[in-house]
Formats: sequence, C-alpha cells, structure tokens
Amino acid sequence: MRILRRVVSSVRAHLLTWLAALYVALNVCDVVSTALGLRQGMLEGNPLMSALLAQHGFGALILYKAAITLAVLLGMSVLRLWNARGALGALLVCDALLCVVVCSNVAQYLTLVR
Repeated sequence: MRILRRVVSSVRAHLLTWLAALYVALNVCDVVSTALGLRQGMLEGNPLMSALLAQHGFGALILYKAAITLAVLLGMSVLRLWNARGALGALLVCDALLCVVVCSNVAQYLTLVR
C-alpha cells in the first residue's frame, strides 16, 4: 500500500507540473492570438482587458497576463500543500477555460482573415 501511495503521489506531482506548464503555454497562446486578432480588427472580449488596452496599450496587457499567470501558479503551489487533488482540479479548470479562450481567438482571427 505504501508503494502504491508513493506512485500515486508522484504521478499527481508530475501531472501538476504538466498542467502548470500547459497553463503558461495557453497564456502565451492567448497573448499571441489576441495580438494577431487585434491587428486584424478583432475587439477584445474581456471588458477589463479592453479598458487596459485602451488606456495603457498592449504592453500593459502582457504585464497583466504575466502577473495573473504568476499569481495563479503561486496559488496552486500553496493550495497543493493542503489539498493536492484540489490544486489539480483547479488548474485543470483554469487550463480548460484558457483553452476555450484561445480557440475562440483563433476562430475569430480565421474569420477576419478570410
């Protein structure tokens, strides 16, 4: 039983690392797909990001995304100490939501360039 628990714990630890890496990659894809879309006339769908873009430009959006990404990853690291399964679930939800955002950006971009 002890060995099985260690194996399961190791798999969870690696899964959390992969989900965290995916979260970072999806955030990068979000920024890139947003930049491409904005250049083609796409409007930012997030009202907070739209206001940030209007007032401070695209650099501010990049800084904001980097700060949020870091905060989420730090939060998941802390959550993992108390509830590893909860951290996995939360990061999986974050990844899924970001995947929807990136797919939406790409779909809008493709409609604009046709």
